[in-house]
Amino acid sequence: MLYSKVELKEILKKAKEKECVLGSDYDLEKLIMSMVENLGDVDLELRDELIFDVFSCMALNDKLSDELLKKVFNVLLEQKFLFVGIEEKESDFVFKRSFTNLFFAVIVYKHRENKFLSNNDIEILIKNIFEYMKKEKDYRGYVQEKGWAHSIAHLADVVDELACCEETKENDYIQFLELLKNLIEINDYVYINGEDERITTAVLSIFNNLNEAFLKEWISSFDKFKKIGRHPEDMNIKVNIKNFLRSLYFRILREHKFFNLIEDVEKTLEIIN
Repeated sequence: MLYSKVELKEILKKAKEKECVLGSDYDLEKLIMSMVENLGDVDLELRDELIFDVFSCMALNDKLSDELLKKVFNVLLEQKFLFVGIEEKESDFVFKRSFTNLFFAVIVYKHRENKFLSNNDIEILIKNIFEYMKKEKDYRGYVQEKGWAHSIAHLADVVDELACCEETKENDYIQFLELLKNLIEINDYVYINGEDERITTAVLSIFNNLNEAFLKEWISSFDKFKKIGRHPEDMNIKVNIKNFLRSLYFRILREHKFFNLIEDVEKTLEIIN
């Protein structure tokens, strides 16, 4: 039997006060599974400030075993997490989908250190993320009174981690870029909560694994976005693309690694303007 929300909140508040150190009187697996069950709760304090903060703190500070992280991973692959309510444009289910991605990001980060997931595990996750990227339509960042949904930013976080996995294949990197491009080129929403920066981080991690000629072609392809001849839709897509390319431009300037792509970004921005 899992902890109730009231019990969970109380335990997590105490854990956070003690830098995620729990006494021996708590059942750790029961606690973690209670957190997983409530990871998409609409209570922003419980979901964001307690459940995710404590889970990530415990995982990153090696307070959770590889076996327990693997168990969480397997539970999160169930349909009721990443795909729950995916057909709904704006509903509270977005919190569960979005924070599932954040949990995956933490788990994959730890896997890159300890290699507790199999090649098949990573392959299954990548396939699920591909499907999620095609289906997610709730792009909201901050939701009043309920806090961060941030589905696309959190998606970018898990893509970033997967892009750094040695198990990820070249075709996976290519598909990630194409699906991210589709998400950048939406015309029914303008990203206003830093999504362009998070996407850029994931894109640069992917860039590390592909040849320069392909990257130049991918950047240049943004000038061929499709207009539908109606406002504000045409302006929305244009703003989303320009914001992403500007984020990419300044990150490349700062990091220098992909400096040969600067001219391609500049030319594409000039054409779109």
